[in-house]
Formats: sequence, structure tokens, C-alpha cells
Amino acid sequence: MSKCRQVWIYSLIIFLLFFSQFGVQEVMALTFIRSLPATGYFTVWLLLTAIQGVGAVVLLYLMGEGEIFRRFEWKWSYLRVTVGTFVLMYFWWYLTVLFLPLPENQARGELLFQDLSGTAFFIQFILTMSLVGPICEELLYRGLLMASLQSFQKYHLDVLISSALFSLIHVLQHGWSVSSFVVYFGGGLLFAGLCRKTKSIYYPILLHIAWNSFVTMLQITMR
Repeated sequence: MSKCRQVWIYSLIIFLLFFSQFGVQEVMALTFIRSLPATGYFTVWLLLTAIQGVGAVVLLYLMGEGEIFRRFEWKWSYLRVTVGTFVLMYFWWYLTVLFLPLPENQARGELLFQDLSGTAFFIQFILTMSLVGPICEELLYRGLLMASLQSFQKYHLDVLISSALFSLIHVLQHGWSVSSFVVYFGGGLLFAGLCRKTKSIYYPILLHIAWNSFVTMLQITMR
């Protein structure tokens, strides 16, 4: 890859990460977006989430890292590691509930969960939160970001940076909070660790979908 092409691609990666961290919230805060009915509002949110995932896929191919999508090996040991990571995720969530304040993003999510119904509920909590969101976040933070930092694997910076930025996207939209950052950083480490262990993006995607779906179903039963 030429130096010029490399700079261009990494500039696009930074732009996509910036859009993920700040751009989505800025778009959703626009007056005409906020004036949409709930179904339209959350459809826009879904589309913006999907754009991030598509952008990550395109950039991975431009980087010459398209092999990541063919890198899948079915092993029972990998499935056991995925299930084990799910259990670790549960214990991490349980410990943070006991000892740390509820992250603002979760608190607002619970309020929204009680308010929404019908199509808007399906779009936000089934499509976006339980399916499209987990896929796109993994493509961006465990796929694109870790691939772009693979030269730093020796120092685990790919894992640490991807986990930190993954945490920030859930925290900064509601204002900085150390405790909230710790909650999501721990989750990010588990996703990134699974990606490194299995050498595949598919197992973290499976775990992320399973975890978000589990949380959604838990909230439904308590509704």
C-alpha cells in the first residue's frame, strides 16, 4: 500500500470513529430529527448505526484486510470460550451493579424501554440494540480498529484502545463518568479478548448479539 493511500485510508478511519463518537449524537440532536415521530426518529438512529458498520466493512477491504470475513474456524473450544466469556460478562455486570452507580446510558435506556411500544420499540430494542448495533460495533471496534492497530498487538494496544473507544461511545453522549467508563471498558476487554483468542470477528459478534438480546429479554420480563 502506498504512503498516500495509507494516509487517506487512516484519515477515513479517524473520520468514521469521530462520527461514531460524536457525529451520530449531533445528527440525532437536530431539531427536525427530534421532531419526528418515535418510529421515524429511531429509524434514523438505526440507519446511522448501519452506516458505521458498512463504513467499517468498506475500509477493511480498502486496507486489504477483507480476509477477516473469511477467517472463521468452527471449534467447540471456541464456542466454549464464547459461552465462558458470556458468563464472565454476566459476573462483570453483576459486580458493577453492586459496587458502581448505574451508567447514565443504561438509566436512560431503562426509561426509554418503559416509554416505547409497538414499531418504535421493535426498531430500537430488537433491531438496533439487539442485532444491528452489536454487529456494527464489533465491525468497527473489534474489526476495523483492531486491524488498524495490529502492529501494536505485542503491547496489547489494539485491545486496550478498542476497549477504551468502545466504552467512550456509551459514556460521552451523556457526559464523562469514570464509573461508567469502567463498566463499558470491562465489557470491551471481554469482546476484544474473545476476538484475539478466536482470531475471528464472528465469535465477538455472536457474543454481543447474545448479551444484548439477553439484557433486552430480561427487561421485557420485568416490564
